[in-house]
Amino acid sequence: MSILKERQKTHGDYTNVARISQALKAILQDGPTHDNLSLMQRESLDLICTKLARIVCGNPNEPDHFRDVAGYAQLALNELDKNTASRANVTIMEMDPDESIDPSIGDDWDSYYIPRSGLPR
Repeated sequence: MSILKERQKTHGDYTNVARISQALKAILQDGPTHDNLSLMQRESLDLICTKLARIVCGNPNEPDHFRDVAGYAQLALNELDKNTASRANVTIMEMDPDESIDPSIGDDWDSYYIPRSGLPR
C-alpha cells in the first residue's frame, strides 16, 4: 500500500484537511492579538490547526493526532516558560512531552522553577 493511501486512512482526504485547516488558521489570524504572537506560537497554532483538521477528516480515534496537538502546545509553552523565567531570573526544567504529569504534584511550581543562583556552576 502506498504511503498516501495509508495516510488517507488516518488523516483523511487531503483536500478536506487543507480546506478545514486553512479555515481554522484564517479564523486565528483574525484575532486581535495574532500579530503579537511569536514565530513559535504562530507555528504551533498552525500545526495544531492541521492536526485538528486531520482529527475531523480522518480517524478521530488515532491517538497520535492528540499527542501531536499536545506536543505542539508543549513547545509553545516551553518557549513561554523560558521567557517568563528569563524575566524572573529563574531556570526552567523542561518537561519531556512524552512524560505524563503526576497529578499528585498539583500546582507545586517549585518543582519546576529553580532559582539561577541555586544552580551549581
